Amino acid sequence: PPPPADISPVPIADIQNIEWQWVSLVETEPASQSVVPHPENYTLILRPDGTYHAKADCNLASGSYTTDGSQITFGMGPVTLAECGPNSLYNQFLTHLSNVASFGLRGENLILELADGAGEMEFINAGNPRQGFYHSLKLAELRTFQFIFISKEILPVFHRDQFHSHRCYFGYFSRYILVIHKFKIFT
Repeated sequence: PPPPADISPVPIADIQNIEWQWVSLVETEPASQSVVPHPENYTLILRPDGTYHAKADCNLASGSYTTDGSQITFGMGPVTLAECGPNSLYNQFLTHLSNVASFGLRGENLILELADGAGEMEFINAGNPRQGFYHSLKLAELRTFQFIFISKEILPVFHRDQFHSHRCYFGYFSRYILVIHKFKIFT
């Protein structure tokens, strides 16, 4: 295949307040290129106040980021700690996100370049982020799990074989009190 087009530097404001969906990963050691099977499960939203919100399959993460030109550093904050299943890329997504060194656009896609030339993460623009967020986990896959939420409102609901947690005002995820919930499921 032909080499990818160059990455164009852009002001940080051009990539803020957009839901970016992770579509591919290129790694240099070992050399590989992977397509993300469900991009809607791996999202990133950068806010103008220097915070970010990420969905990593069945987990949520938030934290802060700093920029200097096209250089960017993500500081990890609270992350939910659910096991999403054997085919999940949540751990890889969060690990690579913490190793991002710079950003830019290739066409309309966001490219996050990994530190030390280790590769790049590519994201597509999914439009304006939702203000609410609905998240569910199948209890059949979990025995013991812990959720860490930062949210204005948390409404846990058990329904049949699923736990549902509805969080309002997802756009303000990192501005409220940390609440830790532990659930132990016995079968």
